[in-house]
Amino acid sequence: MALRQATCTSCQHSFRVSSSAAAGKVVCPKCGGDVALAEASPERHASAGRAGSAARPSSGPASVKRRAVRSAPPAQGVEKKGLPLVLGGVGAVVVLLALGYFVMGDSEEAPSAAAAEVAPAYLDLSRIPDLKPLEGTSAELWTSMNELMARYTTPPFGPTSVPFGDRLMIQGKRSFPAILNGFKRLDLTTAHGVQVGWKIQTLLLQGLSGHDVNFSWHKETRPEDVAFNQRVIEQWFQAWEVAGEDDEIWKEIAKHKGIPPGLAKSAPAAGADTSEKSDM
Repeated sequence: MALRQATCTSCQHSFRVSSSAAAGKVVCPKCGGDVALAEASPERHASAGRAGSAARPSSGPASVKRRAVRSAPPAQGVEKKGLPLVLGGVGAVVVLLALGYFVMGDSEEAPSAAAAEVAPAYLDLSRIPDLKPLEGTSAELWTSMNELMARYTTPPFGPTSVPFGDRLMIQGKRSFPAILNGFKRLDLTTAHGVQVGWKIQTLLLQGLSGHDVNFSWHKETRPEDVAFNQRVIEQWFQAWEVAGEDDEIWKEIAKHKGIPPGLAKSAPAAGADTSEKSDM
């Protein structure tokens, strides 16, 4: 509030009153007498108004702008502090992605390499040419033996299949070409194929009249068992090519549990050694 000086005319006491007070309305606070108060000049009112305005805080746009400036956070400082954190986060993400790439690359390559090491080498037995009938075998007998072999290997294998095998054995080694041709056509991935394959080896051994030739056999259908039995069939073909009807050569094969190197002729290699453990 704007004030001005007043003087009591009775006791000469000086004091301040409001600039808006009217003359003759002021009482001396000391003696209680009336105080003659002159009108305030326009200059004093203007001065008082300016003083009041200066004392009061401005509420205009400039004031709002100053408050906004004072309350605004130091943007530059925030950016400087946040930049290392952002860069550090980006760097961590890049490192994690790189590590993930190499780890995933190793995990994808490792199983492939391991699979390549343990995957069995399958044989395409269909590439082995069909054996021809022995000399002196009539066309009717050859047709009959092939029919017997087809019935012997047709599922399901059971007691009704045995007579077909017995009729083949009556022919001795003459039935070997028909038996071996049916042998290579077995589906060794099925339980039936594995069972019949084991029985065919029995027919072959019986036809050799006591020669203890045994190339072994696996009675399972796992990939490694399928590959093993395929090599056994291939070895029977090679043995027949080398020995044929010659009992002396079959004795040598039985003795060595395989084809002796000196008797191999030009027959292709049998692959792996088939003299490992057997279920027979």
